Amino acid sequence: MTKSFKDKETLRAEVLREQINASLEKAEQLKTQEMLRRRIDIARGGAKAYALGKHNEAVQQFHLYLRLVEEWKGVKQGQLSPNHFDKKKDLAEIILITSIYWDLAKIYDRSKSKNVVAEVVKYLERCVLFSKSFPHEPLTSESMRKYINKNKPVHKDAFKQVYKRYGRKDCFVVTALEDVTEQQTIEILRAWRDDVLADYWLGQVLINFYYVAGPVAARGVTRLPLVIRKGLGSIFDRWAQIIVRASQNEKV
Repeated sequence: MTKSFKDKETLRAEVLREQINASLEKAEQLKTQEMLRRRIDIARGGAKAYALGKHNEAVQQFHLYLRLVEEWKGVKQGQLSPNHFDKKKDLAEIILITSIYWDLAKIYDRSKSKNVVAEVVKYLERCVLFSKSFPHEPLTSESMRKYINKNKPVHKDAFKQVYKRYGRKDCFVVTALEDVTEQQTIEILRAWRDDVLADYWLGQVLINFYYVAGPVAARGVTRLPLVIRKGLGSIFDRWAQIIVRASQNEKV
């Protein structure tokens, strides 16, 4: 066999190898594109598995969906953010991602191991990231609040800590009086609501009632004469001071 013939055979083999590699790469790309088109079905499969209590299957499906979206957006694993989406056109996808992070947090919360706390916090923080300042923020934050109070999560402190990041303005009446109350009053009352009142059945009833009646009451408060608003503001300030003193006495 001549050198020239060997060179031609080597060249043919290299060309064939490149063609095979290109075909495999194209097939892999097509497979990824097909799975990306099916990502919603994959997410639904995870949600169905979660509803049926098949948590391992749900975790696998959820992670597969998230990885597909990360590849679609060209970001590293765990680096997905709302900034990678059109916040109007892709709102449905953003809501779906929020619900997946929420379900993952609840699944990992089932374990009593302290090693999973970091995972629980990670998914809760992602849930907040993909819901805060979006139309579905009130629903998501309310779901988290109800889960904390009704389902009694294993890692309750982690849930409560992340929940506070919503920084909700739902102390409607006190918010309407912020210009005539002490700066710390609204935060004290919020903390009392979330850390004390919400731990009791009757407290939860009062909170739910306040969510319904509060906005209407707040609109009425804004129309009151200044002298009356100042009087109401001083009442809330006094209430906040009582809460602080009671808390300090408990620690003694």
